[in-house]
Amino acid sequence: MAYFDKYGVEFSDDRKTLVRCPKDFKGEYVVLSEVTAIGARAFSGCEYITSVVIQNSVTEIDIYAFKNCKSLSLIDIPDSVTKIGGCAFEGCNSLTSLKLSDNITNIGFRTFANCQKLKSVILPASLTIIRECAFLGCTNLSSIKIPQGVTNIKERAFAGCSSMTSINIPSSVTKIENRTFLGCQSLMSIELPDTITDIEYGAFRDCRSLKAIKLPSISSIRWQVFYGCSSLETVNIPEGTKSIDKEAFVDCSSLRTLRIPDSIMCVAYGAFYGCDNLKEIYLPENQVERFSHREDLPNVKLLKYNELCL
Repeated sequence: MAYFDKYGVEFSDDRKTLVRCPKDFKGEYVVLSEVTAIGARAFSGCEYITSVVIQNSVTEIDIYAFKNCKSLSLIDIPDSVTKIGGCAFEGCNSLTSLKLSDNITNIGFRTFANCQKLKSVILPASLTIIRECAFLGCTNLSSIKIPQGVTNIKERAFAGCSSMTSINIPSSVTKIENRTFLGCQSLMSIELPDTITDIEYGAFRDCRSLKAIKLPSISSIRWQVFYGCSSLETVNIPEGTKSIDKEAFVDCSSLRTLRIPDSIMCVAYGAFYGCDNLKEIYLPENQVERFSHREDLPNVKLLKYNELCL
């Protein structure tokens, strides 16, 4: 049979799993010391709970555990916790800061999505994966340090983090997945390690404050990677890049000059639509003729490398 404490909180019969907290619970709740798991949806929708004390006995926080706890402003996750399920803290609009357990390796799907007041998160050195939409819509998150050892930052992990001004990418990361930083409108700079070999479509779309970026050795600048980066003034296209996909630089209205490397084999039609201030493109001599007939570059002056003022 289930066990209920004096607040009406439900537990499994052995008291090891916290099953459900009443939706009308108010204030702080201290989890029983016998509990080892916070069950799926255990506190989901508890709009009046303000803080939760999790004991060192807890090893798992299951999916949706604290989803839409809109008044939850304080929670410490002890080092005993090794797993946090997807959507566990999604929509916790009052949560401003968070330190994760030093034994967490995986931040799940939408774990902190739409935590709109979250300003700072301390990620543990044990972390290896930040999954899809993990911090989606965290509009007050201004910076985050990704520890060395993270190998995967999944799609839209930081999309809509509109206050983020900077982010470090460690050398353990080899790929930026699609729309990872979509709509990070305050992001002014980002350093990409040389270990990155692929930047997927829309990765930096609508990063409107991004002024410059140094790209690592990648084979392609994919669809909409820099779409809407209206402050982008400087971008290096590294030797070895073979293609620039459709809409890659659409509406990069601050881009004035560009150097196309000798390795480029294809620049898709419409790659530079809306780049109204792009006036000069420097090309290998054998590419000038091919670009001279492009109707999508009507006001651009095509120059050979030897005409580049260094």
